[in-house]
Amino acid sequence: DNYAAISFDNAPDGRRMMMGWMNNWNYGQSIPTSIWRSSATVPKEVKLVTTGDGVRLTQTPVTELNALRGTGNSWTNQTISPGSNLLSAVTGSTVEIVAEFQNNTATAAEYGFKVRKGANNSTVVGYNKTDSKLFVDRTASGQANFNAGFAGRHEAAMTPDNNVVKIRILVDRSSVEAFGNDGKAVITDQIFPALADAGLELYATGGSVTLNSLTVYQLDAAAELANHDFETGDLTG
Repeated sequence: DNYAAISFDNAPDGRRMMMGWMNNWNYGQSIPTSIWRSSATVPKEVKLVTTGDGVRLTQTPVTELNALRGTGNSWTNQTISPGSNLLSAVTGSTVEIVAEFQNNTATAAEYGFKVRKGANNSTVVGYNKTDSKLFVDRTASGQANFNAGFAGRHEAAMTPDNNVVKIRILVDRSSVEAFGNDGKAVITDQIFPALADAGLELYATGGSVTLNSLTVYQLDAAAELANHDFETGDLTG
């Protein structure tokens, strides 16, 4: 859900920044909102970087978005196993998740996060070690049956950096933007969960994985709006 991206020249510090329309023409007129038809993505800084796979375009949230961060909960050096949930006491419908996993020692086939979690629904953002792919699965994210093309699992190829997998997620009331390995893989998806669905889960399937570090920030868009006269995507909504 990132269409018609617009980039900005002459940005401060010579940066290249870009925003897109957070929707998709396959179902843009069918999303369960009226008259709203989605927002812009968060502003992203784009760069060309050289990797083992050649020159790649990376996208990362602009640093100004860090001002939205409120209370944070942090963990380091944790073993994540099936059936456990390090985040059982943490909730939030607008959060930022910054995590680093030690992929080379993982016995889990898949690991990651469930966000905007309710009794029967959640959006899953994770890494498939077997296929080396970052993914967002919104098949059970809430209202997802309004169009046959909406529900699905969206994937992006992503090899670990020095055996490490980094996942950064911006979660809003009706969107998820996932950034893997400093923006080498990026997925933007709309979601339509119930307002009360605000649970979080850190999971692993088929084995365990070492969590090197994790911080979950509560996001406070209202405080940032008091200091700026521009919108920064649907985090301000």
